[in-house]
Amino acid sequence: MFFYNSGTTVAASGRLEADGNFTELHEFPAGQFGGWTHIVSVGGLLFFYNSGTTVAASGRLEADGNFTELHEFPAGQFGGWTHIVG
Repeated sequence: MFFYNSGTTVAASGRLEADGNFTELHEFPAGQFGGWTHIVSVGGLLFFYNSGTTVAASGRLEADGNFTELHEFPAGQFGGWTHIVG
């Protein structure tokens, strides 16, 4: 699971255990992920998008909770979207 606060840009990762308990895996400090308005999970990858700037990025959440950025997309490559679905 990935948690993100667009106001503070703080993020965290974790997992739900088989017994329903939650285990936090990693905390990411403010600014590490930039300012995103949308985050979508697509086949184990994460897609980040800012509808104000139209900048986007993709990455992978690792099993240990760390994040690996895969690609950054410049402003305008995806246009101005209000909704994104995986």
